[in-house]
Amino acid sequence: MPKKSGSPENASRLTTVASILFAIIFTASIYFVVTGIHWLSDKFGGKTAANDMMQHYYKVAAVVADKRGRYTQLGYEIQGRGYSYTVKGGAKLEIGEWYEARVSTMDPNYAIVYFARPVIDTLRFKFLVTQPIDIDKGFWSKDWLAFSYQVNGIEYKREQKYDKGKRPENVTRLKVKYRADRAEIGYLVEE
Repeated sequence: MPKKSGSPENASRLTTVASILFAIIFTASIYFVVTGIHWLSDKFGGKTAANDMMQHYYKVAAVVADKRGRYTQLGYEIQGRGYSYTVKGGAKLEIGEWYEARVSTMDPNYAIVYFARPVIDTLRFKFLVTQPIDIDKGFWSKDWLAFSYQVNGIEYKREQKYDKGKRPENVTRLKVKYRADRAEIGYLVEE
C-alpha cells in the first residue's frame, strides 16, 4: 500500500534531499564568488605574476634540463639562485639546449619560454656550420621548418619553431649551426 505524502518517512526524505541541494548550491555559489573575485583582480590591476610579466621581468637563458614523458623541465638562474620551470611537451628538444625566457620579477618560479628563440652561446660552446641535407617547409604550420643534417656520418633530424611570420621563405640560404660537443643540438641560421 503506497505511503501518504504527509508521512514522517517522506518528510524525512524531503529534508535530506533539501539539505543536499542546499549544500550543492552553497558550494557552487562560493566557487563562483571566489572565481569572480580572482577574475576581477586580474582584469583590473590585481598583482599577479602573469600581469607582472608584461612590464617587469628578467630576460634569461633557460636550459633544457630534463625530459620525462610529456613534460620538459628547464632551469635558469636569477641573481645567483637556481630555478626550474616545467612545460608540457618538448619531445623534439634536446637536453642541454638553451632558449630565451622571460621570468617574473614578482615570482621567479613563473616563466615564459620562447622555443622559437634558441640561444646560440658561442662564448660557452663551440659551434660549427654545415649544409642541411633537407629542409621541409611542411604543410602543418607556417611557423616551423623540419630539417636534417649530417655530422661525422650520423644524420640528425630536427624541427625548428619560428615566431609568427618570421619563418624564412628562401630556405636555400640557410645553413645548420650545431654544437661541436653535441652535434644533435643544431639550428637553421642564415649565413
